[in-house]
Amino acid sequence: MDFSRGLRKALLYALVGFVIPVAFLGLASMYHFMLRDINPRDRENDLARLPLVILTPSIGLASLFGLATLASFAPPDGPPFIRSLIIISAATLVGVVVIRPRPLRKMTDPHAWYAIVVPLGAALTATAILLLISGLKSHEKADGDDPGAR
Repeated sequence: MDFSRGLRKALLYALVGFVIPVAFLGLASMYHFMLRDINPRDRENDLARLPLVILTPSIGLASLFGLATLASFAPPDGPPFIRSLIIISAATLVGVVVIRPRPLRKMTDPHAWYAIVVPLGAALTATAILLLISGLKSHEKADGDDPGAR
């Protein structure tokens, strides 16, 4: 396995995954603030929340893109990027559904970190399984190509 190649590609794709929501939500917020008549107090509250609203999906998508890329490019014959992205996203979705995020409340929930840790743990587990399966397949392929193995 070539983890340095996988990490380089993972960082590049994580950056792409980070930029997609930033660009989309940035354009949507510009539309919201410039083309709509909003109460100044509401605008102030929206601007105060904007970094969190943009940062949360950006980090989530960056981690999914990065882990899917690591699973695709670290082993020599890894699964295609889209297939690994679908598998890791499905595992993350299962983690989100299991936690069932509660609606936003004004009070702080002491167990709010579960909503981040469980889906991220599911994504990391799916990535580890994909890497393990790809590593075993490449190891079996290397053993089968060995002429001295007969």
